[in-house]
Amino acid sequence: MTTIIHSHVLDLKNVGDLMSSPITYFPFTGMENRKLDIHYLNPSFNPPEAGVQDSVTLETVEKIQQKHLIVGGGGLLYETFKPCYKNLEEVFPRSGGKRIAWGIGQQIYSGTRRDSDSLPEQLNKVKTTFNYGDYLDSFDLVGIRDYGFAYDWVPCVTCMHPGFEQKRSPQHEFVVFSHKKFQISLPGFPHTTNASADLGEILDFLASGETILTSSFHGAYWGTLLGRKVVMFPFSTKFMTLKYLPGVYPVQEWRQKGFYFRPFKETFLNKFVIDLRYKNKYGCDLSEWQTVVKKALVYPDILEEHRARNRWFYQRVMETLNP
Repeated sequence: MTTIIHSHVLDLKNVGDLMSSPITYFPFTGMENRKLDIHYLNPSFNPPEAGVQDSVTLETVEKIQQKHLIVGGGGLLYETFKPCYKNLEEVFPRSGGKRIAWGIGQQIYSGTRRDSDSLPEQLNKVKTTFNYGDYLDSFDLVGIRDYGFAYDWVPCVTCMHPGFEQKRSPQHEFVVFSHKKFQISLPGFPHTTNASADLGEILDFLASGETILTSSFHGAYWGTLLGRKVVMFPFSTKFMTLKYLPGVYPVQEWRQKGFYFRPFKETFLNKFVIDLRYKNKYGCDLSEWQTVVKKALVYPDILEEHRARNRWFYQRVMETLNP
């Protein structure tokens, strides 16, 4: 029996990555389906001793004779993952099956320089320079979540989650949904992060707000699909590739949290100290967020459009796998 290997990031502390595989929403009958964390495709990856939960190992995949590959979704068009794509010929030889990309997108982190442009303005310029061919030239079928580029637009497949069909009334004027690394600190509002494995609970939380303030790509995407007003705080180009842009906060820069200074009498040699509680966490100035809320657009009827694109692509995938 032919096997489909579904490869994406299997991270129980990132609900967007975890839930972005089409195997969660579409049937691939007549074939065996296995999940592979995409990090295994990197020859330099040193997996944890217990392995990655719900993922087969690369050794298991290499033993499968008849196999297809579906990569996606998530922000997998990113420099960190480039070795994974270069290694495809070793693991998925061209003669052995099809390679399909479903709902993946670019990521460029920029804006470290100071100039008159805000970070989102810089990212909006930089996104047009992304070289998709470096990642996708060897694929048989490609659908990307990035809108307005030279590939079929296939938005993140999480739009197929049944939680979007539930009608909910807002309970709060504002809710805050932070990326676990890029955090929005606005005391007084309900707050959670993407460090979750339960998309249904996250949708309940997002829908509880009339307006969603978020530094998460998926938070912005899901909030918009829910018909809520959204203000997003971007940190990479992926935010600027959405077809329906919510309010965009003009972040100037993200600064790592936890750097502070103590006088000589308290620390050795008067050094700067890093508070490990905030390791790899960043914050930004939030002084003008209310101004952006007033200008943010709401898109009340776009869910079906996103679902229709995924259903269309599913048919193309099945035709490609079963010519």
